Amino acid sequence: MSTIADFSLDELREHAVDVFRKGRGTRPDVLLVEVAGVRAVLKDQNACDRWFAMFVGPLLAWREARALGRLKGVSGIPELLARPDSRSILIEFVDAVEAKSYPHMDDWRTWFDKLERLIQTMHEAGIAHGDLRSPGNILIDSNAEPVLVDFVAASGEGSRWNFIANSVYRGLCAVDESAVLKLKSRVAPDLLPDPEASTHVGGKPGLVLRTIGQTVRRLSRMIFTSK
Repeated sequence: MSTIADFSLDELREHAVDVFRKGRGTRPDVLLVEVAGVRAVLKDQNACDRWFAMFVGPLLAWREARALGRLKGVSGIPELLARPDSRSILIEFVDAVEAKSYPHMDDWRTWFDKLERLIQTMHEAGIAHGDLRSPGNILIDSNAEPVLVDFVAASGEGSRWNFIANSVYRGLCAVDESAVLKLKSRVAPDLLPDPEASTHVGGKPGLVLRTIGQTVRRLSRMIFTSK
């Protein structure tokens, strides 16, 4: 019997029941699809501008799929279900809302302890998220558990002698950890050890990596899109 993971990209798009984000420029379509009562999220880089989709889309889909593959089985990380084509990925659907908009939490301290353990587990698996400071990437599910999504900017730990990859990886790990402080400043400022802590972005390496990332994104928009 076929499952949702066996469906082609066109078939999955035909089964879309909601649009989380409409693709344009450098942003993919993010669709909720449902097949026989099973829901999943389709991220389709084909919906980006033509040249971006052609040259950058496969890299972004591969990058996110690689990260999710290394994190398979980690509670709080959606599972990669399939690669419908080179520019798309199908991911487990998790019923969750942005942490910054969560209506009520009885014990933020305990919840942040769980979030920090999840991030530590992710790092121990050799993956740095790289974009947890974006408010939409840390969620809270229906059981009030932390969930991390959108691994398109993720970086993997390199081999022992790959000094460049490991330097980037360590810097992004620090950026991930700084995201916890930023979120605390939004929802539980009383838990901050220092009122200025939320502005720190993983020290100087984190600031450098963040600047490089922003520059690359701007250049990508200029070169590959009409926006």
